[in-house]
Amino acid sequence: RSHLAVTTQRYSSIAAWCFALLVGSGLLATWINIGGLGGLDSRYGVLLILKAVAAKLGLKLTFQNGGFDSLIGGVTSNKYPLAISSFTINEKRMQQVSMVQYFNAGTSWATAKGNPKKVDVDKACGLTIGVQKGTVQADDDLPARNKKCVAEGKKANQLVVEAEQSKVTADLIAGKVDAFAADSPITAWAVAKNEDKLEKVGSV
Repeated sequence: RSHLAVTTQRYSSIAAWCFALLVGSGLLATWINIGGLGGLDSRYGVLLILKAVAAKLGLKLTFQNGGFDSLIGGVTSNKYPLAISSFTINEKRMQQVSMVQYFNAGTSWATAKGNPKKVDVDKACGLTIGVQKGTVQADDDLPARNKKCVAEGKKANQLVVEAEQSKVTADLIAGKVDAFAADSPITAWAVAKNEDKLEKVGSV
């Protein structure tokens, strides 16, 4: 056996192990960053999904951040060829764009650790609730809940609407709101990242 053959074999083995370690560390880092399958609906998670789809189709992507409530308008105006986020698929949105479901979720609430305000999702009236602008919770769920509260002779909830979910979460941690409502994976993500400060309340 020549020295070249032996050297090549050794370096090939080392390269293979390095590649395996690189792939393994990348997968581990991804799993840590998204915090499990629930994190697929986080900002980082949806980017991973879109990158995987683009790779499968042989497309090169350029990412641009946009306010959640501006994304569908950006697609209809041809500013973006597509948008990916935690959109609830409903008739109103389907009249504007074609939508592809990649994740099934519902609405979930979070409150401060220990639930000091005794938030009961099924009886929530007269609370200060954080919510992200343009979401189904802000546009449909919470306004409908407030109508029900008023019809029952109870005080409506005060909605604190923020452009970014990160600000909604920060408001809850700071005690500016009693709870927030969001898509269930987003709530799970926020609680997982702040498990010493927040907890989920109610069912999905």
